[in-house]
Amino acid sequence: NEALPKLQRSVGLEISLPEPKPERIRCVAQVIRVVKKDEGRFEAALQFEKITSDARDKIVAFCFAEQRKQLRFRVRIASP
Repeated sequence: NEALPKLQRSVGLEISLPEPKPERIRCVAQVIRVVKKDEGRFEAALQFEKITSDARDKIVAFCFAEQRKQLRFRVRIASP
């Protein structure tokens, strides 16, 4: 039996961003939702509580860069 994090609980996070320069971001977030997926896998929704604006900006920039990559990949697959 795998224990799920309790909802509304604050957890410490260390997020590794690989690009453009590998970096680790430490912050605190609150567990909003946890859903069990496959064996040993979970999907969690978190709300940042304690994060610097610099760290937040780096996470947002990384997410936008990943979205652009995925959009370019889809366009290549859809093109004849």
